[in-house]
Amino acid sequence: MSGPRPLVAICTLLLALISLTTLFWPGVVAGLEFLRAPEADPALLDRSAFGRTLLWSLLVPLAAIVPGLLGARWLARLLERPRASRTAAALTILPLCLPGYAVFWCWWQAFGPGTRLGDLALEHGFSVRLREAVLLLSLACWSWPLLAWPVALARRAAGGPLDRLAALDGAGVRRRAALRLRSEGPAALLGLALIAFLTAATTISFDLAQVPTLGFELRALDATGAAPGTVLRVALPFLVTAILGALICLRLLDWTGRRWQPALARRAAGEPWPGGFAWSGLLVLVASSTLLPLGLAFRGIGGLEPGLFWTLHRTATFGTLRGALIDGLLAALLAVLLFIPMARGGRRLRGLTTVIALLWFAAALVPAIVVCAALTATWNGPSTGPLVYDGGGALVLGHLARTGGLAAAIALFFAWSEARTVSEARRLDPPRLSGLAPRLRGVALITFAVAAVWSLGELVIATRLLPPGEQRIASTLLNAMHYQRPDTVLLGLAGLVLCGWVLAFLLAHGLPSGARRSLGGLGACLLAACLPACTDPSSSADAVAQERGPRLDAAVLVGAPGRGPGLFAFPRGIALDAARERFYVVDKTSRVQRFSLDGELEAWWRLPEWTVGKPVGLSIAPDGRVFVPDTHYHRILVYDPDGNELQRFGRFGTGPGEFVYPTDIAFAPDGSLYVSEYGTNDRIQIFTPEGVPVRAFGRFGREEGAFARPQSIALSADRAELYVADTCNHRIAVHALDGTHLRTLAGAGTGPGRLSYPHGLELLPDGTLLVSEIGTDRVQRLDALTGASLGVWGGSGFERGLLRTPWGVASDGETLLVLDSGNARVQIGPLPEARSSDGAVSNRD
Repeated sequence: MSGPRPLVAICTLLLALISLTTLFWPGVVAGLEFLRAPEADPALLDRSAFGRTLLWSLLVPLAAIVPGLLGARWLARLLERPRASRTAAALTILPLCLPGYAVFWCWWQAFGPGTRLGDLALEHGFSVRLREAVLLLSLACWSWPLLAWPVALARRAAGGPLDRLAALDGAGVRRRAALRLRSEGPAALLGLALIAFLTAATTISFDLAQVPTLGFELRALDATGAAPGTVLRVALPFLVTAILGALICLRLLDWTGRRWQPALARRAAGEPWPGGFAWSGLLVLVASSTLLPLGLAFRGIGGLEPGLFWTLHRTATFGTLRGALIDGLLAALLAVLLFIPMARGGRRLRGLTTVIALLWFAAALVPAIVVCAALTATWNGPSTGPLVYDGGGALVLGHLARTGGLAAAIALFFAWSEARTVSEARRLDPPRLSGLAPRLRGVALITFAVAAVWSLGELVIATRLLPPGEQRIASTLLNAMHYQRPDTVLLGLAGLVLCGWVLAFLLAHGLPSGARRSLGGLGACLLAACLPACTDPSSSADAVAQERGPRLDAAVLVGAPGRGPGLFAFPRGIALDAARERFYVVDKTSRVQRFSLDGELEAWWRLPEWTVGKPVGLSIAPDGRVFVPDTHYHRILVYDPDGNELQRFGRFGTGPGEFVYPTDIAFAPDGSLYVSEYGTNDRIQIFTPEGVPVRAFGRFGREEGAFARPQSIALSADRAELYVADTCNHRIAVHALDGTHLRTLAGAGTGPGRLSYPHGLELLPDGTLLVSEIGTDRVQRLDALTGASLGVWGGSGFERGLLRTPWGVASDGETLLVLDSGNARVQIGPLPEARSSDGAVSNRD
């Protein structure tokens, strides 16, 4: 009887097929693209990025040593207590449930601008150093369990603290240190190596902290429209170090797995160590790295609004849950396919499986944008693009490529930690697979939980490979971090932590037999419940078409991704000078570019400083002067049309004439300047033409007369009313010029007449409003008196007439200009006619 050999063969074939689709074939295509790609323009890259990446890859493991070793000591003690070990195991998973970029954001709320320390740093010029220190703290808070677990298991495998036992025998300090180094050193190296290589591959945390590491530069290069081969050529150091890192981690995992065999087969001899202090220490450590930053971020928020979160983000929530289930199931399948050949295969098959696992390790250690570039080059062709890339298959493969390293580590750990005598006996006499059932269940469930939790907070692949029209909650969180919507961030993060810890707790404590039998059915039911939000009528194709309307009639496309003249790197401000038939755009390179209405570049210049941050707005005075709210430098810069600086005013602060983050400017008939700002202030300030402060109105809040990031402002045609795009309150606030609140238009929602993060604002000559919404990727025309919808255009996508995060809109009453920021372009076409709610053309004139 051949026993399970056919099953082993089937598993091997499936493993080869999945690896071919996700790794091998994209690797071959990426290699060909690499050979054909030209050298990247040196001006596009920061030459010091590689050295900076290496420095952070050393600093973060060093910062994680103290909490990691303390956590290992307390965890090892609790692992010896049967009742405590499972709860302790689940507890240490909690920091990993919170993505590193989320930890940084939480800590930055406690130390950034608006706090005493943050304001002091801005006033004395060390805000960059403060931000880097907070980033280091955040990454250490996130990564210390990666060190604690290997060291704790190594200490348990040794049967107890050897240095204590040696001390009883009279051994000296050096001897005890040598014993500890011998028993725990390789495990500590494994944890430190994992932290170092994962830090090197991290992108979003460094992006938020504006630290230009190589991963940061790669993502910026990809955003400028570089070919996949160019991205891969620049990423060559990462590809080499990823393979080296995979070899190191694989070897250390093999060594520590052999050492863990005795501990997993038996409990250590002797009485359990006392766990009272260990419990206290571990609880304090976990709370300090997870609950404390969440609590500090929650401080100062008036309250959470789950109803509003559900109204705006239910589609993204369904999509995220559906994606997490799929990613978890596929990662669990991969882990099982890796485990069975390793546990039951012959020597050659185990060697082949080890090589495949090595490649999965390497894929997990490169920056996510490299995986995106390889998959884009492979699956975004004329024949495969509509089916695989646009259909979401590339997104699934991208997540599998990132979670495959986790699946390989878990599968190899379970295979290598089995006692050699038992594994050899099974290979000699393998009548059935029942002996592997407990380990198979452990491999599948642990991998599913880890991969699903990771997928909930994954950002780079989700934003880069997400098909048009699909949404993920991680993108919502990142946008809310940028747009100062902390309640949205905290609700999303609380959901991530809760889901992750519940999964970890259930797996650590085991499931009843009935629950285990029904786990597959439950997963299928959850998957069916989340399929294209079939339980959410507003997410149907008809509802989405109604919400986003027809495409824009874009006759001219200006710009493309890039950093050269005429190109854009995520433009965030647009202003039309209708009298002179030209418009201006400012992007994340801190360049202001001037174009004619037919798209010809006429002039460009760069702002004097941009290290701390870049502008998010742009305004043109009636006399043609260019006003730039230099957002992150807390000032207003004034230029002539050719880029010569004429004036500047403002500084950091909350008093009259001071700014935190200025965003936009409107010009009153008497020459007064109305300036909107957010971040602590959230107000409108009024200045004389010379920049002397006159008065201010508004404050942070949700009630009428208060603002939550006033992004854009505009004066009515008769210059009697000021309209404010109150972005994070999802409304348009109308005020008299003296600041008196008159009325509120629209409100949170995704249907016609409702708003989701309104960003751009334009008052048309006929008295109607144009609003661009980054939450729904559309442009909407509203009645300026009632807020009724008079037309909706756009929708998510890359094609002409579709939009991605439109930050701005401008019009002279005949021509429409939309700043299509996510697609790095300006779409220009005729202004669509206003329509009433019944679809009839509305003659507003």
